[in-house]
Amino acid sequence: MPIAAYYTDEDTETYTNLLFTELVHEQLVADLGEEEIENDPNLEFLILNTNDSVMKQLGRDLRTISEDFARSSEQNINYDEFYQFLNELFSNGISRERIVVLLFFCSDIVVRAYKNPVGKFKQLFKWFLDYIVHKICNWVKDNGGWSVVLDGKPQLRKGETGDWIGTFEGHKGAVWGVVLNSDGTRAATGSADFTAKIWDAITGDEIHSLPHRHIVKSVDFSSNDNLLLTASNEKIIRIYDVNNINSDPQMFTGHSDNIRHVAFCSSDQQRFVSNSDDKTVRFWDRRANIETSKLTFDEIPNGIEVSPDKSVLSICSGTNVTYFDLNSMNKIAEFQVPTQVYTATLHPDKNVFVCGGEDFVIYKYDFKTGEQLEAFKAHFGAVHCVRFSPDGELYASGSEDGTLRLWQNTIGKTYGLWKFVDEKDEDNNRV
Repeated sequence: MPIAAYYTDEDTETYTNLLFTELVHEQLVADLGEEEIENDPNLEFLILNTNDSVMKQLGRDLRTISEDFARSSEQNINYDEFYQFLNELFSNGISRERIVVLLFFCSDIVVRAYKNPVGKFKQLFKWFLDYIVHKICNWVKDNGGWSVVLDGKPQLRKGETGDWIGTFEGHKGAVWGVVLNSDGTRAATGSADFTAKIWDAITGDEIHSLPHRHIVKSVDFSSNDNLLLTASNEKIIRIYDVNNINSDPQMFTGHSDNIRHVAFCSSDQQRFVSNSDDKTVRFWDRRANIETSKLTFDEIPNGIEVSPDKSVLSICSGTNVTYFDLNSMNKIAEFQVPTQVYTATLHPDKNVFVCGGEDFVIYKYDFKTGEQLEAFKAHFGAVHCVRFSPDGELYASGSEDGTLRLWQNTIGKTYGLWKFVDEKDEDNNRV
């Protein structure tokens, strides 16, 4: 949904007012019709003093999002539970999903109050708007503004702290895959708008847009940054020459269902690996232009990761995380976890790995012994991606709850947002 193209966030509180006003307006238009609203003097404050078609379109788009949430089980809440709901909704943090739930629920209650002769319509509207502005505006500002929060565009954030740096504007659909090149100067994205794009990661400018015939699920740069891999729901893998981007890409076929991920798996850029809904992981040779081998699974391999040194491949399928030596293709280890696992990441030192999946939990295991070291439940949705930072100090997790969370690998170490305070020093400084 291309909300970000509609406005800039020069004044977040002003736009919050406009957003909620337009959402209520669109709810009433759907129920009562435009003419009745325009003829009711009690609703004059809902008719914005603007002829801006952009804001009206934004209201319609927000209503579409809200209706999607209304159809979900999360909306099974009655009027008597409302005040408790407001207090509990953000008790575990703010997310895009919770904000949309709040916008829908508040607007729905206002519309109900308008239809009820004893409902205090304007009072409820003002109270809800004040609550929304004071509760979430600062968070929206800190996370890049409404364009980022409601639109889901790819963002660049600081690795050590998660601070927002910028947003890449240009896709017209959900973004499924992102990757940075080796020195962080270029980014590539794959989207549901049937394109892959290459960006200047310093300025945020779009450099190239590469058309496909279906959703682009995965992208990856080669180690020398000269090649770009893409995988799409056409069941086709493409390799683009970044230095001659207008030349025809190399194309590889063989998968019989949607391709989930693709990644280079050799330092010489000749080999790459892919996983698919056809329950296979396949290996390819770029120079020979052929599929060289494949692994078949009983369940869909949900995720793969190639270690930074291109020596180890992880595969997540069912409740198993399996590791292969990419040179010999021998199985190194296989671990069973307590959930359907969607993603796993191996520490650069290969001493621990982290995984997550259907049960919202982040698990950490000793790679040599298989011992479960830690299990954290902080997300409120399935975990679809975990990755270690290049230095191994942090790992990040992304979830259906709309949040990206950073985790410190070594507790008690000063790094990024974490500051270690020695208890002895603290005691000595006490008065």
